[in-house]
Amino acid sequence: MTEEDTKPEGQLIREIRSSFARADWDGVSSLYERIAGIKTDRALRLEATCLAVRALAAVNQRSAARHLLKSVAANDYRKPTHYEFLARAHLDLKQYKGASEACERAEQLRLAELK
Repeated sequence: MTEEDTKPEGQLIREIRSSFARADWDGVSSLYERIAGIKTDRALRLEATCLAVRALAAVNQRSAARHLLKSVAANDYRKPTHYEFLARAHLDLKQYKGASEACERAEQLRLAELK
């Protein structure tokens, strides 16, 4: 078992992923509210936020989704996967420039890992 599996926020992120996979947008939103209220790992918070953005976009709450995405998009991240989360959220909001920038940054980090 990983550390993520044993912490309460690990359980919450698994539930968010599961709700997202089932297209349970209300479930994603309510679980996101729970995880937003606790202190958690930055990477888990980013993933949860991006899934919540995508869920809001799916139910045409684009303004709320943009506001939520803006809260995490300006930060710097260390791993390519973090930028992939951002890129998918940008794509769901049809923010192609933001998606492109996130993909470029993910590729830069991948290339840096290879060196």
